[in-house]
Amino acid sequence: MVAIVAAALFVVVLSADATMNRTYSVQVETPEGWREAGTTASNYEPYRVGSAEVSANRSDTLRFRLLADNGFLWPLDDTYRVYVNGIEVASGDIDAGARSVGEAEFTLTAERLLSQFGPASKEAPQFMYASFEVRVGNEVPVYVNVGIREVSQG
Repeated sequence: MVAIVAAALFVVVLSADATMNRTYSVQVETPEGWREAGTTASNYEPYRVGSAEVSANRSDTLRFRLLADNGFLWPLDDTYRVYVNGIEVASGDIDAGARSVGEAEFTLTAERLLSQFGPASKEAPQFMYASFEVRVGNEVPVYVNVGIREVSQG
């Protein structure tokens, strides 16, 4: 009898653990709406890089939002940090109730993202994939790639 109860409890624990997960994603605002630029799920799957693309001048400010899909039975209340080339460029708080989605918005200039590639070219507009990283607390990072088409130089 004890073995049956132990086996049943083991199945319940495994089932509960399998349904609890926390996924983070970063989206960029485009004229067509929000587009995924990177996603990761803690502990269960590798990160996925989105294919979001925007057109921008180097002086433009790009809007991003961090989403936390919290599948746990307890709330998330943590801080996030944004890194470009290993340098922290933004930070804030992200909250999500138990089994709900929380979001936090942040901005980065196209200049900061494109600085990875050196000064602006005087040639035809360029298209480059700029990357950065978002870390929420001690969770796995979200690696973000955004395709940026420069609409003017200088």
